[in-house]
Amino acid sequence: MAHNRFKHGSGVYQCAVCQRRTRATVESCDDVGYCGPCYDLAGLQNSMWDDGQEDWIVKARDGLLAKIIRGKGNEQAVRSHFSALFTTPIPEAQ
Repeated sequence: MAHNRFKHGSGVYQCAVCQRRTRATVESCDDVGYCGPCYDLAGLQNSMWDDGQEDWIVKARDGLLAKIIRGKGNEQAVRSHFSALFTTPIPEAQ
């Protein structure tokens, strides 16, 4: 999900996971204190717990982590917070 539309009049806050400064978006992920990518990682981790590790989850996870790193987020904090998402064995390339 794209979190690219800020709510009008919203203030800046620090993501509770990656520590990046962000603003509330129209998609309302600010109620948990996460930036958009960390909110999406939480959803991926939930999907993994429900359905198991799947290739699409790994690809989405890696893309979101890259976005957080580009935005100068704390990679180690993200990996620690979503440890189940990052410690589950990744399927080997075919």
